Amino acid sequence: MNCNNVRKYFYAFLDSELDVEKNIEVLAHVNMCHVCGLKIEKERLLQERVKETVCKVKAPAYLVQEILRSAEGEPNFFDLFKKNFMFRNKVALLSAIATVIILIVGFFIMQTHTNSLSNIK
Repeated sequence: MNCNNVRKYFYAFLDSELDVEKNIEVLAHVNMCHVCGLKIEKERLLQERVKETVCKVKAPAYLVQEILRSAEGEPNFFDLFKKNFMFRNKVALLSAIATVIILIVGFFIMQTHTNSLSNIK
């Protein structure tokens, strides 16, 4: 691997997202290339500092309460899915019942009409 190829994988390498083969290739290159070794170390330190800083910042209590309150009032995905699924099942059931009734009524009308025509002859 050359330097340009390895640099494409820096963040995935630092986040342990590479497969074993790519991980070994990147590690081998970084161990042999002083420039890439320094760059990946700078990126690692930057990621570490960002994580430390983010972990120190806390949301204000009023914001946490507001988010929790708004989340409680809104239905979640599963509730909406269940509600819509049950509604669709009821519509499908009613449609099936209506279709059967129409077919039965149509059958009897056809029978009556056929019998009427037979009696005329």
